[in-house]
Amino acid sequence: MTVRFIFDADSGIFPSGSFPELKQITNASMQRRVLAFDDTSTERCFFQTFAASGWSGSLGACVVGYPDSATSGSIVWQLSVDARAAGVTMDGSSFGTTASILVGITAASLLSVAVLNPDDDGATAGRHLTFLLTRLTTSASDDATGDMFFQNLVIADGR
Repeated sequence: MTVRFIFDADSGIFPSGSFPELKQITNASMQRRVLAFDDTSTERCFFQTFAASGWSGSLGACVVGYPDSATSGSIVWQLSVDARAAGVTMDGSSFGTTASILVGITAASLLSVAVLNPDDDGATAGRHLTFLLTRLTTSASDDATGDMFFQNLVIADGR
């Protein structure tokens, strides 16, 4: 797989209501910006780009993050993709099938990498791509307490 896009916290586009807080934190004397996905409400954000020339139409994704504080349990990430032609308006029904993954958390500041294979929604070269990332706290499986700090969304093309 070829890595095509690496989105960070500053790349996020926030919908009205139910979005993670953009924070600057200090960790081991280093400043970094993260999206703090809450543990009590389902929060989401978008990342947007265009499919490059030669796009294969298949993709894989990694969500990289870590918990804000010492916790145990699991979180549930969901990722869906909207691939549309230029000039076509996005709406809630335009996203492909959502991919979900359960990620076990053991302690604060331990990096977590969640690997997903979302439906590509017919992505081809030149299509406008919107990725919708959600922490699904309404799932009984999402039982970790505290914020989950999002660091990166890595998108690869060509499974």
